[in-house]
Amino acid sequence: MGFDVANDGTLVYDPSELSDAETILVWIDRNGVRTDLDPTTGTWTQPRLSPDGKRLLLRKVASPACSLWIRDLERGVLTRVDAEGDCHNPLWSFDGTRILYDSAGEAAQGVFQCTPDGSSPPELVAASREHHLVALSMAPDGKTLALTSAEDASTGLDIDILEIGGARRAFVRSRFAEQDPRFAPDGNAVAYGSDETGSDEVYVRAYPGPGEVLRVSTAGGADPRWSRDGRELYFTRGSRLFAVPVSTGPLRVGRPELLFDTGASSGLQAAYDVSPDGQRFVVALSTRKADQLSFVRVVVNWFEELRRLSPGPRDG
Repeated sequence: MGFDVANDGTLVYDPSELSDAETILVWIDRNGVRTDLDPTTGTWTQPRLSPDGKRLLLRKVASPACSLWIRDLERGVLTRVDAEGDCHNPLWSFDGTRILYDSAGEAAQGVFQCTPDGSSPPELVAASREHHLVALSMAPDGKTLALTSAEDASTGLDIDILEIGGARRAFVRSRFAEQDPRFAPDGNAVAYGSDETGSDEVYVRAYPGPGEVLRVSTAGGADPRWSRDGRELYFTRGSRLFAVPVSTGPLRVGRPELLFDTGASSGLQAAYDVSPDGQRFVVALSTRKADQLSFVRVVVNWFEELRRLSPGPRDG
């Protein structure tokens, strides 16, 4: 919370929080060299590149409902996705022919899939409420999804596996918070985040299991992504992006290497994706930097100001 009000009506708030959602779309290569994709400030987040790297799926943050858009990277044209409700966590199907997302609100609730061109209406994949189920990755078979589930209050966030049109089963379920599952390109492993050590770290687990579990990050990490050839894993730590060499047969991980630091105050989690060749990253980059001085504003007699601005009963 970025504000507080004292009993005497004094209001204090952090104005910097009001601009946290403002981003620009950029490319950043492995050496940290940045190229603007679209320098226009917006509220873009969760960028997701299509498998061929030619289209960019985005969530536009808005109130009362977020929307999904596709940017043609060759033509620079934006097209709104035909999706209803408060749309979050978009992803491409493994072959790029479908889009999946979770939605909440009166218009639509649950995990849905639709076609990018709107040629068919959204189809319910899994019933849910208030983003309790979040589809985050699709296996190479084109029908198996890795989801984050918040439906069991006793275990918090868990990871489930769902076959579209079939049953859902638990994959990682414990008293700790597990999230952000991502299938390896060969389908033989799932990378994910967990706080089982007391801090957020990235792990990789053999799929479909049971099998070996290896910790990938060494001093904190979140939001893993695979390279298209499955030989690297990427993860974030605040505003920094790391790469780790990996193998899924047998399961092996190397030492994390820092690629670059954006310095963005809101960090990189959920705000990046990797190109098919693994040489650059698309980032919804916060316009506010971490090294900007933070300050608060103080408003005295705020209750009196509210009374002045609020319509009240009129005499007569």
